[in-house]
Amino acid sequence: MYQLKIYDEEVCTRIGFIVPNQIYILSYPIEWQLQYLLLKDNYNNTDVSKQLLLKVKFRSFASVKYNRLNILKGLISNLKNYILEDA
Repeated sequence: MYQLKIYDEEVCTRIGFIVPNQIYILSYPIEWQLQYLLLKDNYNNTDVSKQLLLKVKFRSFASVKYNRLNILKGLISNLKNYILEDA
C-alpha cells in the first residue's frame, strides 16, 4: 500500500472484490489485487501475468488440472471489469 500511495480507506473501496476465478487461488483478494496494481505500472499485460504467477498461491486442484497463467489472465480481466479501469 505504501508503494502504491494508497490509504486504508481507498483499499476498502477500490479493491478486495471477489471475482469468479478467485476459487482457484489461495491468496487473499486484497493481497493479489495490490500485487497486481504494483506490477501493472512496471510491466505490460503479459509480463504482469507472468510476474503475478510467481506471487500467487494456487489451490492444489487448480495447479494440476488447469493452466495457472490462463487462470490469472481471467482473474485480471474480471477484476478490470469491476474496479481497475480508473486505478
